Amino acid sequence: AKTMADRPQTKTATVRKHPRRNQAPEQHRSRSSIVFPTGDGKEKQAKDGRDSKRALIDARHQYLFSSVATKLGMEDAEVEDAMLDGDQITTIEDFFSPTGSRCLLFYYEETANSGAKQGKQCRRLYLTDGTKEPFPGLGLFFIRVSNKPVTTANVAQEVYFGTLESNGGGLLEAVEMLLSNIFLPALKEQTSWGALSTDASGHALKEAFLTKLYSFISVLANARAS
Repeated sequence: AKTMADRPQTKTATVRKHPRRNQAPEQHRSRSSIVFPTGDGKEKQAKDGRDSKRALIDARHQYLFSSVATKLGMEDAEVEDAMLDGDQITTIEDFFSPTGSRCLLFYYEETANSGAKQGKQCRRLYLTDGTKEPFPGLGLFFIRVSNKPVTTANVAQEVYFGTLESNGGGLLEAVEMLLSNIFLPALKEQTSWGALSTDASGHALKEAFLTKLYSFISVLANARAS
């Protein structure tokens, strides 16, 4: 009796296999749509692109990112993530080259969020050549002081960091403040002027240069006020 009772169970177990074989094509289509969805390819390409750029970052880039982050009150990783957009890493690589650009200019701006998170500030940091975007009020720049290639060993010596701040004004005010508050006082305190320090004519040239620089600052002030 037990043997007869067992037979339907065996038959039932055999029948259950047939729907799986019949449904196999549907399952295959379902799996394909999950593994290869329409948007995944683009997302993967974008991620791979950012990862390849991140792989180029070394101590030279981190020196720049840390300087910018300290000034803006941001984390180094936030600056790094912002630089992975577009071809900004390529621009930085060009700056490190002895034949590349001698200046690297960042613009930073904060705007009110008009979306779902109203009241929260949107922060934007990006590289620019300064010819297309209007000055947002705060610029950060690095200048390569020689034609030497910038390496991990000399980046702190070969790269000068500074800021352009207008305090609510425009670019003219930012340049005026930079020259009058930083460069002019520093130049006045400069004791070594190379060959200009060797004789009276060199001293006269130095004084003439400082006078013209002061006049240029006055022109900027007058242009801003007009």
